[in-house]
Amino acid sequence: MHIAFLTSEFPHKSINHSAGIGTSIYNICFGLLELGAKVSLIVYNQKNKEKETHYYKGLEIHIIKNKKHKYFG
Repeated sequence: MHIAFLTSEFPHKSINHSAGIGTSIYNICFGLLELGAKVSLIVYNQKNKEKETHYYKGLEIHIIKNKKHKYFG
């Protein structure tokens, strides 16, 4: 089974900020990995590079930069 989470926060050094929901997603991700599921995390609204992928303890993390547009960012 492959499960993906879409979030704006996660406790990782390459991600700008994290709070309660980020910690909860962290615990769920690693619990699922222990059960044998493949887990991907898509983190949006970041100040990092355009698109970046990290692998952290078996978790695949995709970081997506926040783009600024005249309307609807």
